Amino acid sequence: MRRGSVTLYDASPWLWLLLAVAALAVIFLGGEVISGISSTVSTYGEGPTVVIKKSQLEKMAKAQAGEVLVYYPDAAMESVAAQIAEELARSYAFVKERLGWELKPVGVVLLGGERPGTVRIEMGLDMEPPFSLWLPSETIAGGLAQAPEEVLTSIYWVMPHEATEPLFSRRLYANDCGTRWVGDGLAEYAGYIVSGEFSPAVQQAWLKRRLRSIERLLEQGKTSYNLPQEFQAFRRVQILFIRLGCQESPLPVMVAGYGVSFAVWLDLVDRHGEEVLRKFWPELQKIPKPTNKDVFQVLRNLTGEELSALIASVDLNHAANVLRRHLAQSSSTE
Repeated sequence: MRRGSVTLYDASPWLWLLLAVAALAVIFLGGEVISGISSTVSTYGEGPTVVIKKSQLEKMAKAQAGEVLVYYPDAAMESVAAQIAEELARSYAFVKERLGWELKPVGVVLLGGERPGTVRIEMGLDMEPPFSLWLPSETIAGGLAQAPEEVLTSIYWVMPHEATEPLFSRRLYANDCGTRWVGDGLAEYAGYIVSGEFSPAVQQAWLKRRLRSIERLLEQGKTSYNLPQEFQAFRRVQILFIRLGCQESPLPVMVAGYGVSFAVWLDLVDRHGEEVLRKFWPELQKIPKPTNKDVFQVLRNLTGEELSALIASVDLNHAANVLRRHLAQSSSTE
């Protein structure tokens, strides 16, 4: 034992009380972050850091299409804000029609002017923070017809992803840190089908990006990927000085998890059809606190396959080939 350390055996009653409070919070909050704010962070590269607080957001004008809200601080953005709201609403409706998933629309805050480095949007715990979308001046003036690839990527892949993942993550992540491959993998699939329908160039660019993340691991000599262990959910609980959470992998390994989990679901659809995805979500909803074990059982019932060993050791060469095949298909249908 190190000098000055405190053990549970010689701790004061106050330490015992704090530990009890922490345990109760974990039980009742199921892994939610305990803090005064919730926030989203978007990174654009080099540039200033921008922080938008709830009071600023409430003063902005809004464009709305269905349940989609797009906030904008400048009247010059009114037209493009309406376009973006309509496109997002159309994208979410397409996912519902094709897969039966009722997505939770995610708010968007438009920014103009100097390109930021990082944008942080801070809200109270009573409100889901929106995401930011920086627009160059030509897009503000000319609408989405003048939008660069990164803006279209946000609309036709990233935002469908962000609207889809909570559908699964809220049922899974608090129960099992290793279920991120389900939430993020299916969210990637939503972005894949939306971009394929509305912006094939975005679909091809994002397929290349996910493929490249896997190829980097292969170039480093890594041949398999353990999705439950290496692609863990970001779940944090903090009570005073006590912090609990999920394991984190090195950044390149973690980032590759998006491509690996996406490839697993693409491969399942290739072999069994999209009907597997349509049936998967209703079956999962029947389970009060599902874990990976439950996910594997649902998929076994739907496909006849035992997938637990495959998910724990995904062949990276096979995953890369799945993405290459779909990239080739996407290119041929453009």
